Amino acid sequence: MRIGALLIMLLLLTGLGQVEAATPQLQRMTKKDELAVSRIRLQCSALPEFRVETNGQRIDVLLMGTSLAPNLSLPPEDDKIVRVLLANKPGELLISILVHRIPHRVVATPKTALSEIELEITWQERGPRRPAIARQLSGQPLPGSEAWRATPRQTSAYTGRWRDFFSDFEVPVEIRIPLRYSFPVLPPPRGENATENRQPALRLAAAGHWQAAMAWLEARPGALSQNLERTLRAEALLRLGQVRRGLSALPPAGADLHPELLQRSAYLRGLAQATLQQPYQARITLTPLLAAPAAQGPMGPAARLLAAELMLTIGKPEAAGKLLAEHPWPTPLRNIAALRQAEIHTRLGRGPQAAPAFRQFLDRDFHPARHPASRLRAAQSLFAAGDFAAAEQLFSQLAEQLPQPGDQNKARFSAALAAYRQGKHQDAMLIWEELQSDAAVSEAGFRAGGKILDHRMLQDEAEARQEIADGYGHIARRAPLRSLREEAAFKQALVHYLHGEQSQAAELLSAFRRNFSAGPLRPEADALLVELLPPLIGQLIAAGDDRKAAALVEINRHLLLNGTMNWAFLPDLAGAFVRLGLWDKACNSYLFLLDQQRGRDTEQHYYLPLVQLLYDRAQYDMAAEFAGRYRQRFPRGEDRFDLYRLQLAALQRAGRLDDADALMKQPGQPTDQEIAQVATHIGWQRQDLSQVIREAERLDKTGQALPAQGMLLQAEALYGTGQTQRALPLYEQLLNDTTHREQALFRCGQIKLALGDRRAAREFFQQLVDKGTNARWRRLAQDALAESAAGR
Repeated sequence: MRIGALLIMLLLLTGLGQVEAATPQLQRMTKKDELAVSRIRLQCSALPEFRVETNGQRIDVLLMGTSLAPNLSLPPEDDKIVRVLLANKPGELLISILVHRIPHRVVATPKTALSEIELEITWQERGPRRPAIARQLSGQPLPGSEAWRATPRQTSAYTGRWRDFFSDFEVPVEIRIPLRYSFPVLPPPRGENATENRQPALRLAAAGHWQAAMAWLEARPGALSQNLERTLRAEALLRLGQVRRGLSALPPAGADLHPELLQRSAYLRGLAQATLQQPYQARITLTPLLAAPAAQGPMGPAARLLAAELMLTIGKPEAAGKLLAEHPWPTPLRNIAALRQAEIHTRLGRGPQAAPAFRQFLDRDFHPARHPASRLRAAQSLFAAGDFAAAEQLFSQLAEQLPQPGDQNKARFSAALAAYRQGKHQDAMLIWEELQSDAAVSEAGFRAGGKILDHRMLQDEAEARQEIADGYGHIARRAPLRSLREEAAFKQALVHYLHGEQSQAAELLSAFRRNFSAGPLRPEADALLVELLPPLIGQLIAAGDDRKAAALVEINRHLLLNGTMNWAFLPDLAGAFVRLGLWDKACNSYLFLLDQQRGRDTEQHYYLPLVQLLYDRAQYDMAAEFAGRYRQRFPRGEDRFDLYRLQLAALQRAGRLDDADALMKQPGQPTDQEIAQVATHIGWQRQDLSQVIREAERLDKTGQALPAQGMLLQAEALYGTGQTQRALPLYEQLLNDTTHREQALFRCGQIKLALGDRRAAREFFQQLVDKGTNARWRRLAQDALAESAAGR
């Protein structure tokens, strides 16, 4: 404070500084949008020197020797502009334009006649967009842009009915059963001449007596042409289940064969390759048979059916369906094609649509429908259609057909699930308990254990909730399938949530989101967190656990920003951040609240704490901006006086003295000790002593007095304008202020000396010489005493 007093004294001794020459002022900024271009015009009182730099989503314009006009208007925040920030430093003005998209090009054009600078911003039609670019505060969407407000993304079909998740959600049981390829009756084989066609072997083959045809060929080698005999022998071997021998018996792939024999041989080779689990090689072999004109030939339908079955084998049911729908089917293939179409519907999740076809095949005892692969699809289809009794029967029959114990147990589990859906809970529980005990480490065993826990949860066994949750936790750690672990982990958290244990549920869900970040249940976990976090955070803050609440927010920050959120906890959270000293996060919370509450009555409540935080963090430009926004939007708001005080102080701290002066000159502005203190400082810094006096007098009229620092400025302003008699009482009051006592002693001595009271003046100077601690004031007092003694 002594240094400040010395500076004030030096100012007075040297006289008021000269007013600087007029400098360019930025008076207005406007923006006009075209199809792919935005034009921003910076209108100045005179064209200044400038420099423009583009850095990602920020465009910086540096104006040399330029100040801000008091009534500067800025472009509004919209889908192009996120924010316009101003930094006014001595000798330069920095304008930072933050934009939503990275510009393709920025061109600055000076227009001397208009004293303006035009920025032409060209946008890419599909340029990258980013939801939040940081200004001086990081990690928070910015207010004023509707495009970046939080949107209701985190939703679930189970929201509001989470208990139904235990009964409705099921990870599908996957039983891998190889498809048995169809081998329909083919057109009768034909030789190349009439003599061959009358041979008994061909008649036996046409009648389906393949064993007899094979014996005839073995007894009479050479009775048929070599290619016909090899083709007939190969088909017989394939029909009799000797696939590898049949494939070896076929004529070579490049042999010169009769067209009909060539197509038959190609089909048989493709079938053999498919049966030997060479589906891709089989597809290549069949390709010529699927193209015209062979597709219209006698082997075309059989080849198309086999190609569709190959598509099913390699997991392309849509492609298989297209093949089955391309042409009408001849009568011998119509039923098997319809069966495959029903299986395709089931694989594509359209089980109810396929159920009528499966019922018809089962009622007619269609032999291919009894194959395990087809029976599995029929059971799945009927289950999806709600025919649980028929599904239970089919799954039970399937369990007896399958050779592998693991597949048998999965079929038994599915049969028990169908029984459970019929209300036969006891029967289902007996099977599940058996599976759980006999196959504790198998997939079926873990599935059975999960269903037992589901049943207990649905029976509302509240007293056993910890045991149930622990059971799900065991499955989440030990189950062989990731999908089962994911389901159990979510259900473990859900148990705690439904029993009011929100903290445990939040911890488990946070771990779930880390462990299963790309799983199918991630949306459910996010939706549940969005639902439980607001009350939980509020409870933690109310209980004084600010640190845990802040940690919970930080862990789930991105989820909170993007969710359907109840924001009632945010004001309390901002207070918690303040108590923890996390100023940036507190500011971010209030900024987000302003964004969320825009246009509502509650919006005005968040300006004062935000502006106070920004001011305390020396973010004076932002503090002044938000204070001004409040006073513009809520001219009669209950916080308007406090925000005026902060706005005035922020402008003064930011060095924007002309803006502060313009603000003070607006009609109807309030005053109190703090406001008058700032106002007198502003007047003094602007070397406007009359303003210092005027602001002090405004406060006097309210019956209040300035604090000591303001009183000193008032006294100095009166002294500097020659009003020494009005200044004297103020200096005399300051004699009791330890900070300003020595300066007041010297001024009292000067005034008394000027009034002709030399004795009183010497007393003041002598006190300063005897007891003064500031060398400067003591030396000035000594000089004054010497001059007084000399009679000068």
